[in-house]
Amino acid sequence: MVVPAPVVPAPLPNIDLKKHYIAEILSRIEREKFYPNSARRKGIQGNIHVSFTLTCAGYAENIEINRGHKLLQKGALNAIEKAQPLPSPPEGVECPMNVTYAMAFQLK
Repeated sequence: MVVPAPVVPAPLPNIDLKKHYIAEILSRIEREKFYPNSARRKGIQGNIHVSFTLTCAGYAENIEINRGHKLLQKGALNAIEKAQPLPSPPEGVECPMNVTYAMAFQLK
């Protein structure tokens, strides 16, 4: 009796692998985001521009928080710090790497 070989999914190209990894990192940070109560009471909203170097061990270094209200900047920094350590990059994704994105704080 011949047993068929198991189907192994093709590996993601490095570009897709990197995009998937960064999406995972940002999702982890967003889960730790907490709207500062004082900003909520004052109706403060906005986007905070965040950039950092992600080490091979999954730590954010050289964190820069730009633009936006100071209370929201503090919330962004707290989210990044609480999310650490982040998952290490998978094989095929260069590290350390620079990550830049806009963290949104919107009242609903």
